[in-house]
Amino acid sequence: MTAHPLDNPVWHALGGPHARFALGRGAARHYPRDVAPFSAIAEPTAAAYADLAADLPVGLEARLFRPQEEPTPQGWEAMSVRPIMQMLCEHARPAPVGDEASVVPLGRSDVAEMLALVDSARPGPFGPRTIELGPTSAYGMP
Repeated sequence: MTAHPLDNPVWHALGGPHARFALGRGAARHYPRDVAPFSAIAEPTAAAYADLAADLPVGLEARLFRPQEEPTPQGWEAMSVRPIMQMLCEHARPAPVGDEASVVPLGRSDVAEMLALVDSARPGPFGPRTIELGPTSAYGMP
């Protein structure tokens, strides 16, 4: 049975639309930390975790999205384990029309303001190069 890409989204992103960002070797990949703080393994094997460790600086955590809870491999310590809800919008609604629907695409010149907003709102990981991941339309979303 083939796993769904959303069961291992970081692995599939770094092997697909975000391949240009992929760091790592063998069965492990990472984003550059100034882009996104996530890592991935193809499968939870000792070899995959060895590949993962090979490219992480000592003391730097590997943030993995796994489809289910798995035993912590030997030599690793779980710092935080929690469920992550994976959601998919199957039927997008059209954007509202009118004054309230003004949307302005942001670019590299807006990164300082984006980072200031992230610092005050704390919505989740966002680094100085996160904008390079592209607009939402790059992922098939409106």
